[in-house]
Amino acid sequence: MRQIFKKTYLLLPLSLFFLINCGGAKNPAAPSGAVITINPSSFELTTGSTLSVTYRTAYFTITVYQDSEKTKLMDNIKITIDHVFASPAERYYIQFYHDGERVESPLTVTTDNYGTYVLRVDFLSGGGAAYKGDINVRSGSAFINATFEVKTD
Repeated sequence: MRQIFKKTYLLLPLSLFFLINCGGAKNPAAPSGAVITINPSSFELTTGSTLSVTYRTAYFTITVYQDSEKTKLMDNIKITIDHVFASPAERYYIQFYHDGERVESPLTVTTDNYGTYVLRVDFLSGGGAAYKGDINVRSGSAFINATFEVKTD
């Protein structure tokens, strides 16, 4: 019986160590002072007076840096992306994609091992559609947006 108590007593501190150090947030938010960038920082498309409605695709590269000097990328950081006109519903102005699937806005994802996430955006053009809004990206206290606009001439 004593042997069981000794082994259990030794395992308890080890178990607590793993729970405390490994059980935390796997994908934390960016810390204070972090900087997020979006490339391109704005997107503008002027469509002709065509009546046909089509969907086009744009890509935005989102990068999270540890500091304003942008010297250290932050991998596996949770970011949230949204746009007022984004929805996975068909015939919506903007649709976000993650892993090839249309997803809801806001979308919460993590940066890759290089501190980046590439957002695919399908958007409506033609048919007289004209709209403007921002793609917003947040992580912790870091925030940035990119203007997204479709115009008609």
